[in-house]
Amino acid sequence: MRVGHVEVARTRHACRVLETASPPTFYIPRADIDLDCLRPAPGASSCEWKGTARYWTVSIGSVTLDAVGWSYDDPRPAFEMIRGHLSFYPGRLECVLALAEKCGNLNRTRRPAGRAAVV
Repeated sequence: MRVGHVEVARTRHACRVLETASPPTFYIPRADIDLDCLRPAPGASSCEWKGTARYWTVSIGSVTLDAVGWSYDDPRPAFEMIRGHLSFYPGRLECVLALAEKCGNLNRTRRPAGRAAVV
């Protein structure tokens, strides 16, 4: 994931969350993100499945993308796997997704809202 020519994150350990009304969301471990590019953004929201989300701003040089990422610092038990991970709005950063072969079947399975899978 990049902003301009700066790589903000690169991972092989993302968690993919499938929800009914949204495309898949990928959560990236903090260890795979350049945390120097992030700062907390004001505001929070609540998800009945995952818990309370906090928001993150990406700042790189003169570029600031307000509230472009989010995390669940204390997710509900069913989503414990996204603790310590962040997700980003893909339309606001350059995101490249290269799915490993093992993920092929995940795209063909029907899952109810709020299911998570490790990719």
